[in-house]
Amino acid sequence: MRETRKPDNPQNLGQALPTSAGRPSAVEEFRFLIGEFATLYPETTSEELDVIIGKILLQQSGYDREAVTQAMYEGSLYLAACPSGMDLSVYVECAMAQVIDQLALLDMVAWG
Repeated sequence: MRETRKPDNPQNLGQALPTSAGRPSAVEEFRFLIGEFATLYPETTSEELDVIIGKILLQQSGYDREAVTQAMYEGSLYLAACPSGMDLSVYVECAMAQVIDQLALLDMVAWG
Protein backbone atom coordinates (compact mmCIF):
# COMPACT_ATOMS: atom_id res chain seq x y z
CA MET A 1 0.00 0.00 0.00
CA ARG A 2 1.25 3.44 -0.91
CA GLU A 3 2.37 5.93 1.68
CA THR A 4 -0.24 8.65 2.20
CA ARG A 5 1.65 11.22 4.23
CA LYS A 6 1.47 14.93 3.52
CA PRO A 7 4.15 16.44 1.29
CA ASP A 8 7.23 17.91 2.90
CA ASN A 9 7.25 21.53 3.96
CA PRO A 10 5.90 23.60 1.04
CA GLN A 11 8.94 25.85 1.46
CA ASN A 12 10.97 23.01 -0.11
CA LEU A 13 8.98 23.28 -3.32
CA GLY A 14 10.68 25.08 -6.17
CA GLN A 15 14.12 24.72 -4.68
CA ALA A 16 17.05 24.49 -7.04
CA LEU A 17 18.07 21.12 -8.37
CA PRO A 18 21.14 19.70 -6.65
CA THR A 19 24.43 20.71 -8.21
CA SER A 20 26.08 17.38 -7.45
CA ALA A 21 26.96 15.10 -10.31
CA GLY A 22 24.30 12.69 -11.42
CA ARG A 23 20.65 12.79 -12.19
CA PRO A 24 18.27 14.36 -9.66
CA SER A 25 15.62 12.14 -8.15
CA ALA A 26 12.08 12.37 -9.49
CA VAL A 27 11.06 14.08 -6.25
CA GLU A 28 13.79 16.72 -6.60
CA GLU A 29 12.89 17.39 -10.22
CA PHE A 30 9.14 17.50 -9.46
CA ARG A 31 9.72 20.05 -6.68
CA PHE A 32 11.94 22.17 -8.88
CA LEU A 33 9.56 22.14 -11.83
CA ILE A 34 6.44 22.75 -9.75
CA GLY A 35 8.06 25.84 -8.25
CA GLU A 36 9.19 27.12 -11.63
CA PHE A 37 5.85 26.52 -13.35
CA ALA A 38 3.84 27.98 -10.45
CA THR A 39 5.90 31.15 -10.73
CA LEU A 40 5.77 31.36 -14.53
CA TYR A 41 2.08 30.44 -14.85
CA PRO A 42 0.29 31.70 -11.73
CA GLU A 43 -3.13 31.27 -13.34
CA THR A 44 -2.60 27.50 -13.61
CA THR A 45 -4.23 25.48 -10.82
CA SER A 46 -2.14 23.23 -8.62
CA GLU A 47 -4.05 20.23 -9.99
CA GLU A 48 -3.15 21.21 -13.56
CA LEU A 49 0.49 21.70 -12.54
CA ASP A 50 0.61 18.18 -11.08
CA VAL A 51 -0.53 16.71 -14.40
CA ILE A 52 1.80 18.89 -16.47
CA ILE A 53 4.83 18.03 -14.34
CA GLY A 54 3.84 14.36 -14.27
CA LYS A 55 3.81 14.31 -18.08
CA ILE A 56 7.20 16.00 -18.27
CA LEU A 57 8.77 13.55 -15.84
CA LEU A 58 7.35 10.51 -17.63
CA GLN A 59 7.83 11.57 -21.21
CA GLN A 60 10.87 13.85 -21.25
CA SER A 61 12.84 13.01 -18.12
CA GLY A 62 12.31 9.26 -18.43
CA TYR A 63 11.24 8.43 -14.88
CA ASP A 64 8.97 5.42 -14.45
CA ARG A 65 5.38 5.67 -13.30
CA GLU A 66 6.19 4.61 -9.73
CA ALA A 67 8.86 7.31 -9.36
CA VAL A 68 6.55 10.01 -10.73
CA THR A 69 3.71 8.86 -8.47
CA GLN A 70 5.96 9.10 -5.41
CA ALA A 71 7.25 12.49 -6.56
CA MET A 72 3.67 13.74 -6.80
CA TYR A 73 2.94 12.50 -3.27
CA GLU A 74 5.92 14.43 -1.95
CA GLY A 75 5.89 17.54 -4.14
CA SER A 76 2.30 18.41 -5.04
CA LEU A 77 1.19 21.91 -4.11
CA TYR A 78 -2.39 20.63 -4.07
CA LEU A 79 -1.57 17.94 -1.52
CA ALA A 80 0.42 20.41 0.58
CA ALA A 81 -2.79 22.43 1.00
CA CYS A 82 -5.08 19.47 1.72
CA PRO A 83 -6.60 19.09 5.17
CA SER A 84 -5.29 16.36 7.45
CA GLY A 85 -7.13 13.08 7.20
CA MET A 86 -7.84 13.34 3.46
CA ASP A 87 -7.09 10.18 1.48
CA LEU A 88 -4.22 11.46 -0.64
CA SER A 89 -4.00 8.29 -2.70
CA VAL A 90 -7.33 9.00 -4.43
CA TYR A 91 -6.08 12.35 -5.67
CA VAL A 92 -2.69 11.01 -6.82
CA GLU A 93 -4.24 8.01 -8.59
CA CYS A 94 -6.67 10.31 -10.43
CA ALA A 95 -3.91 12.78 -11.37
CA MET A 96 -1.66 9.98 -12.62
CA ALA A 97 -4.55 8.54 -14.64
CA GLN A 98 -4.89 11.94 -16.33
CA VAL A 99 -1.15 11.99 -17.03
CA ILE A 100 -1.28 8.55 -18.67
CA ASP A 101 -4.46 9.34 -20.62
CA GLN A 102 -3.06 12.60 -21.96
CA LEU A 103 0.21 10.97 -22.99
CA ALA A 104 -1.68 8.15 -24.71
CA LEU A 105 -3.79 10.71 -26.57
CA LEU A 106 -0.65 12.53 -27.71
CA ASP A 107 0.75 9.24 -29.00
CA MET A 108 -2.46 8.51 -30.93
CA VAL A 109 -2.46 11.99 -32.48
CA ALA A 110 1.20 11.68 -33.43
CA TRP A 111 0.51 8.39 -35.21
CA GLY A 112 -2.76 9.61 -36.72
